[in-house]
Amino acid sequence: MNKFFKKIKLAVNKMMPFALIILFFLIVLELTLHPKDHTIKFIFEFLDAVVIELFVIDLIYSYIGSKDIRFFFKNYWLDIIAVLPFGLIFRFAESFFLIGIEAERMLIGQKMLHEVTQSEKMLKFVSELSKEVRLLRFIPRTIDWVKNTNLYSKLHDYFYYNETRYETSGKYNYKK
Repeated sequence: MNKFFKKIKLAVNKMMPFALIILFFLIVLELTLHPKDHTIKFIFEFLDAVVIELFVIDLIYSYIGSKDIRFFFKNYWLDIIAVLPFGLIFRFAESFFLIGIEAERMLIGQKMLHEVTQSEKMLKFVSELSKEVRLLRFIPRTIDWVKNTNLYSKLHDYFYYNETRYETSGKYNYKK
């Protein structure tokens, strides 16, 4: 390895403890503050990217210094996991989730629009049938008229208040 790359490796190794401390405070602040200001979010994301860049550079030098790829994955698996962009993966998953929510809202809106058009069709149908419906109003009026007649009250009294009807109900005639 030439002198330039050795100096970079030495500088990265000296910055690594500070990067870990910065990363710890970034995680704590993001979990507790939930910043709304875009400049603060940008600063958090920038510092996070710088720390991850340091991890990537350290991982590259670890790969160069390892014997083979099996040794590298066996001994540096935790560093590989630390470098993976989980934030990017979660943002990508969140985007799909938000797309799903918007699709559901559109589907609900489409269903509501369908219901409105169906109700408009029903209103048009009912308005066309309003003349026929008015003709059907004579049925309750006719029933009221029949109830007020003398014949109805006589028949009603005969069938509902006749004592002979109640005397025979419930009795059985057995032949001996």
